[in-house]
Amino acid sequence: MTADGACRTRKCHDAIAARNTHAVIPPRKTGSKKQRPGVAPLRGQPIVMTMKTIARISALLLLAILTLPFAYYAINFAQGGFRGALPDPHYILSDNMAANISIFVHMATGAVITVLVPLQLISALRRRLPGLHRWSGRLIILAALATALGGLIYIPLRGTIGGPLMDVGFSIYGALMLLAAAQTILHARARRIVAHNEWALRFFWLALGSWLYRVHYGLWYLVTDGLWSNPEFTGGFDHVQNFAFYLPYLIGVEIYLRRKRQGRRRATKRSPDTQRLSNS
Repeated sequence: MTADGACRTRKCHDAIAARNTHAVIPPRKTGSKKQRPGVAPLRGQPIVMTMKTIARISALLLLAILTLPFAYYAINFAQGGFRGALPDPHYILSDNMAANISIFVHMATGAVITVLVPLQLISALRRRLPGLHRWSGRLIILAALATALGGLIYIPLRGTIGGPLMDVGFSIYGALMLLAAAQTILHARARRIVAHNEWALRFFWLALGSWLYRVHYGLWYLVTDGLWSNPEFTGGFDHVQNFAFYLPYLIGVEIYLRRKRQGRRRATKRSPDTQRLSNS
C-alpha cells in the first residue's frame, strides 16, 4: 500500500499491518528521527528500553533457564536410547524399532524447541539480529515437526502408558503442534506479519507443553502429595492432565488475541490518519 508522508504515523502503520499489507510511505518533510521505547534501532544506534520491555525480556530469559533441566533429561534419555543404554526393561521401550526411534527423536527435538522458543519472543533480539531470528526460527520449526511426527508415530505403534484417553489427548497435542508450526512458517514466508505473530504465540505455548506437563505434576504432588494420581496415569488428575498442559493455555491465547484485535480495530476507527489513508 502506498501513501504520502502525511500517513506516516504509528496508527497508520498498525492499520496497514492489520490488513497484512506492506507499507510504502515516504518520510514526512517535517519528520525527525525518534527512537520508540522498547524497539531496537538499526545500524548501531543505542537501544532504548522501557521497564516493561526489560521485565518481558528477563521473564523470557528466566523461562529458558528454567527449562534447561528438562531439556538435559530429555536429550540424555534420547541419546541413551539410541546407544541402547537405557535400563531394561523400560516402559517406553518395545520390540518395535520404529516406535523406539520415533520416541527418541521426539524427546531430543522436543528438548531443543523447549529451550529455544522463549528466545524467539525477545523483540529487541529479533529486531537487532533479524537473520539470527529467521534461521533459529527455521531450526525450531524443523525440530517441532520432528517432535510432533515422532509422537504421532509412536502412539499408534506403542501406545501411551495412560491408555486410550492419554492417546487421544497427546495425539491432539501433536496435531496442534504440526498445525501451529506450519502456519507460523508459512505466514512468515508470505510476509503476513500479524498472522505470523499470532500463530507464533500459539506455537510458543505448545512448544512449552511437555515442560508444563511436568511442572503441573511437580506442583500438584507438592501441594496434594499425589492426590488422584498413580504410576499408571489412570487417576482423576492424570486424566485431566492429558489435556490441561496445552488446552487452557491456547484458550488464554485466543482470548488475548481477540482483545488485541478489538483494540486495534477501535484505534483504527478513531484515527484521523487512517481516515485520510482510506480516502487516498
